[in-house]
Amino acid sequence: MEYIIYGAGGNGKAIFDAMSKQGDNVLFFIDLYSTEDSYKGVPIYKPDAVEPSETPVLVSLSCLSQVVKKQLELKGFKNCYNLNEVMTGFKYIFDAFFDDSHKQALQQSEIQFVDQLDKLHNKLANAQSKQCLERIRKFRQNPNHDTYLENDWETQYFPKELMSKGLVQAPFKMVDCGAFNGDTLQLATNITQQYDIEFDSIVCFEPDPKNYHKLMTRLRGKSGVFPRVFTQQAGVWSKNTTLSFSSCGDQSKITEDANTQSNSLQVAKIDDVCYGLAPNYIKMDVEGAEIEALKGASEIITDFKPNLAISVYHHPEHLWQIAELIEELHSEYQFYLHAHGDFCNEIVLYAIAE
Repeated sequence: MEYIIYGAGGNGKAIFDAMSKQGDNVLFFIDLYSTEDSYKGVPIYKPDAVEPSETPVLVSLSCLSQVVKKQLELKGFKNCYNLNEVMTGFKYIFDAFFDDSHKQALQQSEIQFVDQLDKLHNKLANAQSKQCLERIRKFRQNPNHDTYLENDWETQYFPKELMSKGLVQAPFKMVDCGAFNGDTLQLATNITQQYDIEFDSIVCFEPDPKNYHKLMTRLRGKSGVFPRVFTQQAGVWSKNTTLSFSSCGDQSKITEDANTQSNSLQVAKIDDVCYGLAPNYIKMDVEGAEIEALKGASEIITDFKPNLAISVYHHPEHLWQIAELIEELHSEYQFYLHAHGDFCNEIVLYAIAE
């Protein structure tokens, strides 16, 4: 079979390698941003340089694959597959992303934490969230292309069904932990405009120097578009201190364990930086530091009861541990669960104050 791959990043290259091993022929890649001309002898073209065809196009972009699929179909491509469809329809591609050790770790987490996960199920406020947890657990129990945890295509951090439940309150005062390049800032600005909600202010924490530079470039290039924005080139933790920090492209990691490949980085307690703002929404995607970061926001959560959107996928036990910690800090929350990403990533626990 002959195929086209949209996206020449890590996912696209992994899909290509799996297809090549299987004996399938990839004619070329399509990629809007790649600076490479080819990968392993296969050309990489810009979208405008490619004519629509009936050759199947596999979209490799995580979280955005359905959007790109629709764009390709509008241009005239006849056979397009979003990443959910790629992972469920091509077993050998799924296996390239989930090796045996990864599968075993997921299975062990379900065996080890079955009681805690049962309790989490009872905490969840609606049937949709309970079904999401059931799909997560089904995949962990038996990771394969048939049980693959599909992206729900909801807007991450601002899912429509939770917007109607008061997830975003006016005036909107947000803390963005793991601000990356300002993508969530831009999204929050768009969402508040869409729902006609006053966006008062946002505090952006981003530890990675490269990402922080991109964040500041976005701000300086869009003067007057955003609300009041306060930036901190720092991570978030349970105390103000210096920890080890490693940068891995789009992802970074904070740890108390020093190693020779890490840089020192300042981390801050959210309470000490943001208490005076009295935030009503906190978003966290901090590469596994969510537990410590929540401890550092304990006063704000106890005193102001902000709505929360916390990533719970970096460690298997975070799926239930984070809900327990939030409940300890304040009992008056309703919990909701969404799977916004691919590869069992971007699972977010939402806590909405009653």
